[in-house]
Amino acid sequence: MVRLMSTVRRAVSAGLVAVAVAAGAPAIGAAPAGASAGYGEQCGPSYRELDDKVLLSSDGRHSFGDVYLMYSAQTQMNCVVVDKSSYVGTATWMNAKIETRSGRVAQDPGNYRYYAGPVYLYAPGECVRYSGVAYSGPNKTGTLTSYSSGFGWCG
Repeated sequence: MVRLMSTVRRAVSAGLVAVAVAAGAPAIGAAPAGASAGYGEQCGPSYRELDDKVLLSSDGRHSFGDVYLMYSAQTQMNCVVVDKSSYVGTATWMNAKIETRSGRVAQDPGNYRYYAGPVYLYAPGECVRYSGVAYSGPNKTGTLTSYSSGFGWCG
């Protein structure tokens, strides 16, 4: 279901860009279809940012993106997105993940050009932790950058 929602969001984004181009909207400065909205906005308009972290390599010399933890009071859902800041437009292996202490997990691993996620988890009354991963190459090749939180954001 999460994968389907992610696919639907990407298809809708591509469709909106196509409509704008067909209507004669200027393409200068327009982001490619499926491009990252930035700052976790892929989760939806009712979501607010709870936390965000830079994805770093183990030596701290590389960063390929950011991971965002978002929450919607309207839906009581948590959301995680990983946005690329390097290798944008090139398919590299990424993952956005969120989990509860009770073991429920939502994640979106794969080769992506702009972002991984959004992944959603309904967890009222539970603490969550989140993580993000971005490699410099496809299929878990190249340099790894990552972030993993501890449990927190208990609701």
